[in-house]
Amino acid sequence: MPYTRESIRLHGYSVLRLFALAFAAATLLAVMGASQSHGYYVLHHGTPPPWSQSLLWGAAQWYAWAIFVPLIVLAGLRYPLFGDGVASTIRIALHVGLAMLFACLHLFTQTAILWFALPGGRDFLGSFSTGLLTLLATTLQWELLSYATVLAATHVVLYLRRAQYEAAARREMEVRAANAQLAALKRQMQPHFLFNALNALVCMQREDSPEQCFTIRLADILRLLLANGERASATLAEELRLVDAYLHVERVRLGARLRARVDVPETLRGAVLPACFVQPLVENAVTHGIACDPAGGDVCVTAQCDESRLRIEVTNSWSPAANAVRGNGIALENCRRRLELMYGSAARFDAGPIAPDRFRALIELPVAT
Repeated sequence: MPYTRESIRLHGYSVLRLFALAFAAATLLAVMGASQSHGYYVLHHGTPPPWSQSLLWGAAQWYAWAIFVPLIVLAGLRYPLFGDGVASTIRIALHVGLAMLFACLHLFTQTAILWFALPGGRDFLGSFSTGLLTLLATTLQWELLSYATVLAATHVVLYLRRAQYEAAARREMEVRAANAQLAALKRQMQPHFLFNALNALVCMQREDSPEQCFTIRLADILRLLLANGERASATLAEELRLVDAYLHVERVRLGARLRARVDVPETLRGAVLPACFVQPLVENAVTHGIACDPAGGDVCVTAQCDESRLRIEVTNSWSPAANAVRGNGIALENCRRRLELMYGSAARFDAGPIAPDRFRALIELPVAT
Protein backbone atom coordinates (compact mmCIF):
# COMPACT_ATOMS: atom_id res chain seq x y z
CA MET A 1 0.00 0.00 0.00
CA PRO A 2 1.45 3.43 -0.89
CA TYR A 3 2.41 5.58 2.07
CA THR A 4 1.21 9.19 2.14
CA ARG A 5 2.66 11.99 4.24
CA GLU A 6 0.04 11.27 6.90
CA SER A 7 0.86 7.56 7.10
CA ILE A 8 4.59 8.33 7.32
CA ARG A 9 3.83 10.64 10.24
CA LEU A 10 1.83 7.84 11.88
CA HIS A 11 4.85 5.57 11.69
CA GLY A 12 6.94 8.14 13.58
CA TYR A 13 8.86 9.51 10.63
CA SER A 14 9.46 13.12 9.61
CA VAL A 15 11.86 14.54 7.05
CA LEU A 16 13.74 16.60 9.64
CA ARG A 17 14.09 13.60 11.95
CA LEU A 18 15.40 11.46 9.11
CA PHE A 19 17.98 14.09 8.14
CA ALA A 20 19.09 14.44 11.77
CA LEU A 21 19.55 10.68 12.15
CA ALA A 22 21.36 10.41 8.81
CA PHE A 23 23.81 13.22 9.62
CA ALA A 24 24.42 11.82 13.11
CA ALA A 25 25.28 8.45 11.56
CA ALA A 26 27.47 10.19 8.94
CA THR A 27 29.37 12.04 11.68
CA LEU A 28 30.07 8.79 13.52
CA LEU A 29 31.20 7.03 10.34
CA ALA A 30 33.42 9.99 9.36
CA VAL A 31 35.15 9.96 12.76
CA MET A 32 35.64 6.17 12.57
CA GLY A 33 36.97 6.39 9.01
CA ALA A 34 39.38 9.22 9.87
CA SER A 35 40.68 7.28 12.87
CA GLN A 36 41.25 4.15 10.77
CA SER A 37 43.00 6.14 8.06
CA HIS A 38 45.19 7.89 10.62
CA GLY A 39 46.13 4.54 12.19
CA TYR A 40 46.92 3.05 8.79
CA TYR A 41 49.36 5.85 7.96
CA VAL A 42 51.04 5.50 11.36
CA LEU A 43 51.61 1.76 10.86
CA HIS A 44 52.71 1.83 7.21
CA HIS A 45 54.17 5.27 6.54
CA GLY A 46 55.33 6.53 9.89
CA THR A 47 54.23 10.12 9.50
CA PRO A 48 50.45 10.47 8.98
CA PRO A 49 48.70 13.55 7.56
CA PRO A 50 46.90 15.75 10.08
CA TRP A 51 43.95 13.96 11.67
CA SER A 52 41.74 16.93 10.82
CA GLN A 53 42.51 16.43 7.13
CA SER A 54 41.50 12.77 7.31
CA LEU A 55 38.32 13.79 9.13
CA LEU A 56 37.55 16.39 6.45
CA TRP A 57 37.85 13.83 3.66
CA GLY A 58 35.73 11.31 5.57
CA ALA A 59 33.10 13.96 6.23
CA ALA A 60 32.97 14.82 2.51
CA GLN A 61 32.19 11.20 1.70
CA TRP A 62 29.67 10.48 4.44
CA TYR A 63 27.82 13.80 4.51
CA ALA A 64 27.29 13.48 0.77
CA TRP A 65 25.79 10.05 1.56
CA ALA A 66 23.63 11.42 4.40
CA ILE A 67 21.91 13.89 2.06
CA PHE A 68 20.28 11.03 0.18
CA VAL A 69 19.44 8.65 3.06
CA PRO A 70 16.08 10.28 3.96
CA LEU A 71 15.06 10.07 0.29
CA ILE A 72 15.81 6.33 0.28
CA VAL A 73 13.76 5.86 3.46
CA LEU A 74 10.80 7.80 2.05
CA ALA A 75 11.00 5.82 -1.20
CA GLY A 76 10.92 2.58 0.83
CA LEU A 77 7.85 3.79 2.74
CA ARG A 78 6.11 4.99 -0.40
CA TYR A 79 6.86 1.81 -2.38
CA PRO A 80 7.29 -1.18 -0.02
CA LEU A 81 9.06 -4.08 -1.72
CA PHE A 82 6.65 -6.79 -0.75
CA GLY A 83 3.25 -6.70 -2.42
CA ASP A 84 1.09 -8.94 -4.55
CA GLY A 85 2.37 -10.46 -7.78
CA VAL A 86 3.02 -7.92 -10.49
CA ALA A 87 2.99 -4.99 -8.06
CA SER A 88 5.90 -6.51 -6.11
CA THR A 89 7.93 -7.08 -9.28
CA ILE A 90 7.33 -3.51 -10.42
CA ARG A 91 8.45 -2.13 -7.06
CA ILE A 92 11.62 -4.21 -7.08
CA ALA A 93 12.44 -2.94 -10.57
CA LEU A 94 11.70 0.60 -9.41
CA HIS A 95 14.11 0.30 -6.48
CA VAL A 96 16.83 -1.11 -8.75
CA GLY A 97 16.49 2.01 -10.89
CA LEU A 98 16.44 4.25 -7.83
CA ALA A 99 19.57 2.52 -6.49
CA MET A 100 21.44 3.29 -9.73
CA LEU A 101 20.20 6.90 -9.61
CA PHE A 102 21.30 7.19 -5.96
CA ALA A 103 24.79 5.88 -6.83
CA CYS A 104 25.23 8.38 -9.64
CA LEU A 105 23.93 11.36 -7.67
CA HIS A 106 25.89 10.47 -4.54
CA LEU A 107 29.17 10.05 -6.42
CA PHE A 108 28.56 13.24 -8.41
CA THR A 109 27.96 15.15 -5.15
CA GLN A 110 31.04 13.61 -3.56
CA THR A 111 33.15 14.48 -6.60
CA ALA A 112 31.86 18.06 -6.57
CA ILE A 113 32.78 18.45 -2.89
CA LEU A 114 36.27 17.05 -3.51
CA TRP A 115 36.76 19.26 -6.57
CA PHE A 116 35.44 22.56 -5.23
CA ALA A 117 35.81 22.41 -1.44
CA LEU A 118 38.64 20.16 -0.27
CA PRO A 119 42.35 21.02 -0.43
CA GLY A 120 44.15 18.48 -2.61
CA GLY A 121 40.88 17.27 -4.08
CA ARG A 122 41.71 18.31 -7.64
CA ASP A 123 45.10 16.64 -7.48
CA PHE A 124 43.41 13.46 -6.27
CA LEU A 125 40.76 13.47 -9.01
CA GLY A 126 42.95 14.57 -11.93
CA SER A 127 39.93 16.02 -13.73
CA PHE A 128 36.29 16.25 -12.72
CA SER A 129 35.02 13.76 -15.29
CA THR A 130 37.93 11.36 -14.82
CA GLY A 131 37.52 11.40 -11.05
CA LEU A 132 33.78 10.85 -11.30
CA LEU A 133 34.16 7.87 -13.65
CA THR A 134 36.93 6.43 -11.46
CA LEU A 135 34.75 6.60 -8.36
CA LEU A 136 31.83 5.13 -10.28
CA ALA A 137 33.90 2.22 -11.56
CA THR A 138 35.53 1.42 -8.21
CA THR A 139 32.71 2.01 -5.71
CA LEU A 140 29.45 1.30 -7.60
CA GLN A 141 28.94 -2.02 -5.81
CA TRP A 142 29.29 -0.31 -2.43
CA GLU A 143 26.84 2.38 -3.45
CA LEU A 144 24.24 -0.24 -4.41
CA LEU A 145 24.91 -2.14 -1.18
CA SER A 146 24.45 1.09 0.78
CA TYR A 147 21.05 1.69 -0.87
CA ALA A 148 20.00 -1.91 -0.17
CA THR A 149 21.10 -1.63 3.48
CA VAL A 150 19.10 1.55 4.11
CA LEU A 151 16.09 0.08 2.29
CA ALA A 152 16.29 -3.14 4.34
CA ALA A 153 16.54 -1.18 7.60
CA THR A 154 13.49 0.86 6.56
CA HIS A 155 11.47 -2.31 5.98
CA VAL A 156 12.57 -3.82 9.29
CA VAL A 157 11.40 -0.73 11.20
CA LEU A 158 8.22 -0.56 9.12
CA TYR A 159 7.22 -4.15 9.83
CA LEU A 160 8.15 -3.86 13.50
CA ARG A 161 5.82 -0.88 13.81
CA ARG A 162 3.10 -2.76 11.94
CA ALA A 163 3.51 -5.70 14.31
CA GLN A 164 3.24 -3.36 17.31
CA TYR A 165 0.06 -1.80 15.93
CA GLU A 166 -1.51 -5.18 15.19
CA ALA A 167 -0.59 -6.45 18.67
CA ALA A 168 -2.16 -3.34 20.23
CA ALA A 169 -5.30 -3.86 18.11
CA ARG A 170 -5.52 -7.49 19.22
CA ARG A 171 -5.16 -6.45 22.86
CA GLU A 172 -7.90 -3.87 22.43
CA MET A 173 -10.20 -6.45 20.86
CA GLU A 174 -9.49 -8.84 23.74
CA VAL A 175 -10.26 -6.13 26.29
CA ARG A 176 -13.47 -5.20 24.48
CA ALA A 177 -14.49 -8.87 24.30
CA ALA A 178 -13.80 -9.32 28.00
CA ASN A 179 -15.85 -6.21 28.81
CA ALA A 180 -18.68 -7.47 26.62
CA GLN A 181 -18.63 -10.85 28.37
CA LEU A 182 -18.72 -9.13 31.76
CA ALA A 183 -21.66 -7.00 30.67
CA ALA A 184 -23.43 -10.12 29.37
CA LEU A 185 -22.96 -11.84 32.72
CA LYS A 186 -24.42 -8.82 34.52
CA ARG A 187 -27.47 -8.96 32.27
CA GLN A 188 -27.84 -12.72 32.46
CA MET A 189 -31.08 -12.63 34.49
CA GLN A 190 -32.62 -9.67 32.68
CA PRO A 191 -33.45 -11.35 29.32
CA HIS A 192 -35.40 -14.14 31.02
CA PHE A 193 -37.40 -11.65 33.04
CA LEU A 194 -38.08 -9.47 29.98
CA PHE A 195 -39.11 -12.44 27.84
CA ASN A 196 -41.45 -13.71 30.54
CA ALA A 197 -42.91 -10.24 31.03
CA LEU A 198 -43.44 -9.72 27.29
CA ASN A 199 -45.01 -13.16 26.87
CA ALA A 200 -47.35 -12.46 29.76
CA LEU A 201 -48.24 -9.11 28.21
CA VAL A 202 -48.98 -10.77 24.85
CA CYS A 203 -51.38 -13.19 26.55
CA MET A 204 -53.18 -10.30 28.24
CA GLN A 205 -53.82 -8.50 24.97
CA ARG A 206 -56.52 -9.07 22.36
CA GLU A 207 -55.51 -11.49 19.59
CA ASP A 208 -53.98 -9.68 16.57
CA SER A 209 -54.58 -6.30 18.15
CA PRO A 210 -52.14 -3.45 17.43
CA GLU A 211 -50.95 -3.62 21.01
CA GLN A 212 -50.20 -7.35 20.74
CA CYS A 213 -48.36 -6.91 17.42
CA PHE A 214 -46.31 -4.12 18.94
CA THR A 215 -45.38 -6.26 21.95
CA ILE A 216 -44.42 -9.17 19.70
CA ARG A 217 -42.15 -6.85 17.72
CA LEU A 218 -40.49 -5.72 20.94
CA ALA A 219 -39.86 -9.36 21.82
CA ASP A 220 -38.41 -9.91 18.32
CA ILE A 221 -35.98 -7.04 18.79
CA LEU A 222 -34.87 -8.39 22.16
CA ARG A 223 -34.43 -11.91 20.78
CA LEU A 224 -32.44 -10.74 17.73
CA LEU A 225 -30.23 -8.42 19.78
CA LEU A 226 -29.41 -11.19 22.23
CA ALA A 227 -28.79 -13.76 19.48
CA ASN A 228 -26.54 -11.48 17.42
CA GLY A 229 -24.86 -9.95 20.45
CA GLU A 230 -23.24 -13.28 21.31
CA ARG A 231 -21.50 -13.38 17.91
CA ALA A 232 -18.90 -11.20 16.26
CA SER A 233 -20.58 -11.42 12.84
CA ALA A 234 -23.99 -11.97 11.28
CA THR A 235 -25.49 -12.21 7.83
CA LEU A 236 -26.98 -9.19 6.16
CA ALA A 237 -30.37 -10.95 6.21
CA GLU A 238 -30.20 -11.24 10.01
CA GLU A 239 -29.26 -7.59 10.27
CA LEU A 240 -32.20 -6.59 8.08
CA ARG A 241 -34.62 -8.62 10.21
CA LEU A 242 -33.49 -6.60 13.20
CA VAL A 243 -33.88 -3.38 11.20
CA ASP A 244 -37.40 -4.39 10.16
CA ALA A 245 -38.43 -5.12 13.76
CA TYR A 246 -36.97 -1.81 14.93
CA LEU A 247 -38.74 0.18 12.18
CA HIS A 248 -42.06 -1.50 13.06
CA VAL A 249 -41.75 -0.25 16.63
CA GLU A 250 -40.75 3.25 15.52
CA ARG A 251 -43.72 3.45 13.12
CA VAL A 252 -46.03 3.03 16.11
CA ARG A 253 -44.38 6.05 17.72
CA LEU A 254 -43.92 8.25 14.65
CA GLY A 255 -46.76 7.08 12.45
CA ALA A 256 -46.80 8.49 8.92
CA ARG A 257 -43.84 10.75 9.75
CA LEU A 258 -41.52 7.78 9.28
CA ARG A 259 -41.12 6.46 5.75
CA ALA A 260 -38.65 3.59 5.30
CA ARG A 261 -37.37 1.58 2.36
CA VAL A 262 -35.00 -1.40 2.30
CA ASP A 263 -33.54 -2.15 -1.14
CA VAL A 264 -31.17 -5.10 -0.79
CA PRO A 265 -30.96 -7.85 -3.45
CA GLU A 266 -31.57 -11.40 -2.27
CA THR A 267 -28.16 -12.40 -3.65
CA LEU A 268 -26.43 -10.17 -1.11
CA ARG A 269 -28.40 -11.15 1.99
CA GLY A 270 -26.02 -13.99 2.78
CA ALA A 271 -23.04 -11.59 3.02
CA VAL A 272 -21.33 -11.52 6.41
CA LEU A 273 -20.65 -8.34 8.36
CA PRO A 274 -20.19 -7.33 12.02
CA ALA A 275 -23.21 -8.24 14.14
CA CYS A 276 -25.63 -5.50 15.25
CA PHE A 277 -24.05 -3.05 12.83
CA VAL A 278 -26.79 -1.78 10.51
CA GLN A 279 -29.57 -1.28 13.06
CA PRO A 280 -27.64 1.35 15.10
CA LEU A 281 -27.11 3.33 11.89
CA VAL A 282 -30.84 3.18 11.10
CA GLU A 283 -31.62 4.16 14.68
CA ASN A 284 -29.21 7.08 14.40
CA ALA A 285 -30.97 8.19 11.21
CA VAL A 286 -34.41 8.00 12.81
CA THR A 287 -33.39 9.66 16.08
CA HIS A 288 -31.34 12.56 14.70
CA GLY A 289 -32.78 12.98 11.22
CA ILE A 290 -36.49 12.16 11.32
CA ALA A 291 -37.92 12.10 14.86
CA CYS A 292 -36.84 15.69 15.55
CA ASP A 293 -38.48 17.02 12.37
CA PRO A 294 -42.22 17.75 12.71
CA ALA A 295 -42.67 16.93 9.03
CA GLY A 296 -40.94 13.56 9.43
CA GLY A 297 -38.79 12.10 6.72
CA ASP A 298 -37.50 8.95 5.08
CA VAL A 299 -34.72 6.46 5.72
CA CYS A 300 -33.38 4.12 3.07
CA VAL A 301 -31.10 1.06 3.38
CA THR A 302 -29.42 -0.11 0.18
CA ALA A 303 -26.67 -2.61 -0.62
CA GLN A 304 -24.68 -3.52 -3.68
CA CYS A 305 -21.59 -5.55 -4.50
CA ASP A 306 -18.84 -4.32 -6.81
CA GLU A 307 -15.52 -6.11 -7.44
CA SER A 308 -15.74 -8.31 -4.35
CA ARG A 309 -16.59 -5.39 -2.06
CA LEU A 310 -19.89 -5.01 -0.25
CA ARG A 311 -21.25 -1.47 -0.10
CA ILE A 312 -24.08 -0.65 2.31
CA GLU A 313 -25.65 2.79 2.56
CA VAL A 314 -28.08 4.14 5.14
CA THR A 315 -29.42 7.50 3.97
CA ASN A 316 -32.03 9.71 5.55
CA SER A 317 -33.66 13.09 5.11
CA TRP A 318 -31.93 15.84 7.05
CA SER A 319 -33.86 19.07 7.57
CA PRO A 320 -32.65 22.31 9.20
CA ALA A 321 -34.68 21.34 12.27
CA ALA A 322 -32.78 18.03 12.46
CA ASN A 323 -29.45 19.80 11.97
CA ALA A 324 -30.00 21.68 15.21
CA VAL A 325 -30.17 18.43 17.18
CA ARG A 326 -26.82 16.67 17.23
CA GLY A 327 -25.90 13.51 19.04
CA ASN A 328 -22.62 12.71 20.75
CA GLY A 329 -21.40 10.61 17.81
CA ILE A 330 -20.81 7.50 19.93
CA ALA A 331 -22.77 5.19 17.62
CA LEU A 332 -20.90 6.33 14.52
CA GLU A 333 -17.51 6.19 16.25
CA ASN A 334 -18.22 2.67 17.54
CA CYS A 335 -19.06 1.55 14.00
CA ARG A 336 -15.87 3.09 12.64
CA ARG A 337 -13.72 1.52 15.36
CA ARG A 338 -15.29 -1.95 14.98
CA LEU A 339 -14.59 -1.96 11.25
CA GLU A 340 -11.01 -0.84 11.85
CA LEU A 341 -10.39 -3.60 14.39
CA MET A 342 -11.97 -6.36 12.29
CA TYR A 343 -10.81 -5.39 8.80
CA GLY A 344 -8.04 -2.81 9.18
CA SER A 345 -7.54 -0.72 6.05
CA ALA A 346 -9.58 -3.20 3.95
CA ALA A 347 -12.83 -1.61 5.15
CA ARG A 348 -14.18 1.92 4.93
CA PHE A 349 -16.74 3.81 7.01
CA ASP A 350 -17.91 7.31 6.21
CA ALA A 351 -20.76 9.29 7.76
CA GLY A 352 -21.84 12.81 6.98
CA PRO A 353 -24.17 15.02 4.95
CA ILE A 354 -24.14 14.47 1.18
CA ALA A 355 -26.57 17.31 0.48
CA PRO A 356 -28.17 20.12 2.48
CA ASP A 357 -31.16 17.87 3.13
CA ARG A 358 -29.55 14.41 3.07
CA PHE A 359 -27.32 12.43 5.46
CA ARG A 360 -25.50 9.20 4.63
CA ALA A 361 -23.67 6.45 6.51
CA LEU A 362 -21.53 4.38 4.14
CA ILE A 363 -19.96 0.97 4.83
CA GLU A 364 -17.54 -0.74 2.45
CA LEU A 365 -15.93 -4.06 3.35
CA PRO A 366 -14.60 -7.19 1.65
CA VAL A 367 -17.26 -9.66 0.65
CA ALA A 368 -17.52 -12.68 2.98
CA THR A 369 -20.32 -15.23 2.69
